[in-house]
Amino acid sequence: MNEWQQTYGQQGLTIIGIHGYGDLSPGYIDEFGITYPIADDQDRDIWEAYGMQFHPSWALIDADGSLVQRQVGQVVTDDVIALIESELTTQ
Repeated sequence: MNEWQQTYGQQGLTIIGIHGYGDLSPGYIDEFGITYPIADDQDRDIWEAYGMQFHPSWALIDADGSLVQRQVGQVVTDDVIALIESELTTQ
């Protein structure tokens, strides 16, 4: 996801990680080399707002805050890149 932020950030993509277990630490961010912002969603309000139920999950949300895609499981890079590029061209 670091690479996606670098590649598509200038076109309007913003990646924000949501950590919903209340135990987010700087060590976690450093351990995984995360360079995008991470929200510590201790009350799981963000997860619930977008209907997330399982970990790992991911969502693509458009500039208006509307859910474009939600998926449980690991990210399939080519599929997500296609979604990102599609959204960025329709803005």
